[in-house]
Amino acid sequence: MVTRSARILRTGAAALGVTALTLGATGASAASHTAAAPRASVVLNGAGSTFIAPLLQGAIIPQYTKANPNVQINYNPIGSGAGIALFTKGSVNFAGSDALLSAAQANAATSQCGGGQSGGVIKIPATIGAVSLFFNLPGVQTGLKLSSDVVANIFLGKVTNWSDPSIKSLNPSVNLPNLTIQTVHRADGSGTTYIFTHYLSAISPQWSSSVGSGATVNWPNGSGAKGSSGVAAAVQQTQGAIGYADLAFAIQSSLPYAYLQNAKGNFIAPSSASASLAANSFAKVMPSDLQQIIVNSSDPKAYPLTGYSYIFMCGRQTGSVGHALLGFVKYEVTTGQKFAGQLYYGSIPSSVQKLELTALGKVRQ
Repeated sequence: MVTRSARILRTGAAALGVTALTLGATGASAASHTAAAPRASVVLNGAGSTFIAPLLQGAIIPQYTKANPNVQINYNPIGSGAGIALFTKGSVNFAGSDALLSAAQANAATSQCGGGQSGGVIKIPATIGAVSLFFNLPGVQTGLKLSSDVVANIFLGKVTNWSDPSIKSLNPSVNLPNLTIQTVHRADGSGTTYIFTHYLSAISPQWSSSVGSGATVNWPNGSGAKGSSGVAAAVQQTQGAIGYADLAFAIQSSLPYAYLQNAKGNFIAPSSASASLAANSFAKVMPSDLQQIIVNSSDPKAYPLTGYSYIFMCGRQTGSVGHALLGFVKYEVTTGQKFAGQLYYGSIPSSVQKLELTALGKVRQ
């Protein structure tokens, strides 16, 4: 069976002229991917975020290894939490994550990387993504308007039917069905959940106090699915369902998605452009460690449910593997950004890119 992630990768690859992608299923998560040259002498292993997988697997890894045929890069999109766990155990060279490192995770990763004297952990924003809210409603297409209050109340279980007056008042020309709302969330540790629950905490005091934010939370209602592809599949198979994942999964799964009300009261479609505007609005206050939440931007044209996807790596890189990893990450945040928009991601702001290159320039070799 070909997963939706596999179709995303093939679509992205076709758009970019990339061939020979190797795709394999990894349980209910996205496909594992190896981009290898025939004479590869250096192997890099990464794991984590499903959110960034279409960009890494569909463009950046194939393009980098094509230009560097001595390097093989394996990336397994098993979820941000699982990727971080492997990284802190030293099982992979880098982790992909949409969630920031907690204090405990940072301490474990720093220890695995040889301690603070060895450079600790480098956190590099790799791309910007819009988290879409997609749904399965007969006859209802992309563009359904959802206010911040309605989104919070749906996932709190306070708004339970698609014909609820709070939804109908925002969409007077839409024939909303009398259908029970069924929310679908990630069942595994997820950076996408991390972004979404930070957004919910920012817009809803009740959510913030009763549920909170994180890669995993105790959801008030709904059902769980593993991986972004699992959430998309569950929504696709269930009338009345609503779920969340990066925009690429919604588009490639042919699922309609909502326009969300931002902090200025405007209803904004998720896109690479509206996600980039969100990141730009926070760029001037980027912390020195480059870890930043960028939800609910004050920019009037920004999409409010937006986040960075990160690459975590050790601050000391030696030998041929270390040299290759540093080269790959530098490529990802510079040349690789040209592929972002083609696969529905936002490009890193130039001001943040400068900070990234400064951080990478301090990696000990």
